[in-house]
Amino acid sequence: MAYINNENRVRFLVGNLKNDEKGYFLTVNALNNNRQQFESQLLKLSLWLNDYCFGRRALKKDKRLTIFGGIEIGELSGKLHAHLIIKNDADIKRSIYEINFEVRKLWAKATKAKGSIFNSLVDFQKTQNIKQSAEYALKKVRTNQNDTLLYI
Repeated sequence: MAYINNENRVRFLVGNLKNDEKGYFLTVNALNNNRQQFESQLLKLSLWLNDYCFGRRALKKDKRLTIFGGIEIGELSGKLHAHLIIKNDADIKRSIYEINFEVRKLWAKATKAKGSIFNSLVDFQKTQNIKQSAEYALKKVRTNQNDTLLYI
């Protein structure tokens, strides 16, 4: 679900994170600047990634990844992209390498991108400090009308 310019939601999300929580920081770039299409692709990524990480438990809605972040337009490039926080749950039995590879495959599938999955459309990293990563992911959604808070 997307929200425009909501300082209170941003403060709530960041405020409820603990510094020792584990998670991943994901940046995905759109192939074009169609925001509605991009949000749809992000939703597909979320559904497919939940299925990959939790299998049937995700389908039954017993277990889900917490994914949130900001959709923004790059100041220099003018390109649409999203910075997402994925909270890591102890129940995830996949390694960071497996998840990184799967995210790249799934994003290529969602966007119908051609070429290598190891392109510049995806940057996936383990967070060192989830609160700082969330602050960065949500930096522009606090003030910029063109940027959107996303919770999927």
